[in-house]
Amino acid sequence: KRMLDLLKEQARIDALTGLANRAAFDSSLASAVATWERAQHPFALLMFDLDHFKQYNDRCGHLAGDHALKLTAEILQLNLRQGDLACRYGGEEFALLLPRIGAHEAFDVAERIRLAIEEANYPGQDLMDRRNLTISIGIAVYPDHASSAGELLALADEELYRATEHRN
Repeated sequence: KRMLDLLKEQARIDALTGLANRAAFDSSLASAVATWERAQHPFALLMFDLDHFKQYNDRCGHLAGDHALKLTAEILQLNLRQGDLACRYGGEEFALLLPRIGAHEAFDVAERIRLAIEEANYPGQDLMDRRNLTISIGIAVYPDHASSAGELLALADEELYRATEHRN
């Protein structure tokens, strides 16, 4: 039983960062929509990625890149409330699911995380053109901006894409 429980947990956790993985996120997003159907509480989805992470990896090495992903995960955990979900969505992309929060509060959370990452001391970041790692963020709120989990995810991703076009 313990081994089965461990395997189930490992299937939902990103091994590098300790955050939820994409499968756990997808399940939690579907659950959040179902919860809204009952309780009518809005929730926010934030998607972000580390800007110029390829340059960081190329100049600092992949071990430093792994360390940067772990440090980013720690920063996320320190800036979230109990019940919020942080996940490594893939590569250097992360997603946050924030229950019972509207657009203004979601923006405040995003800004707090953006500043924390910008001010963090990532080893070797001085080798980058910008001298520090930054993030771009896309925000979408259910049900204000979308009527399904898929629409919400697509909108947050679209907003992330827009943010990356204007980063820095």
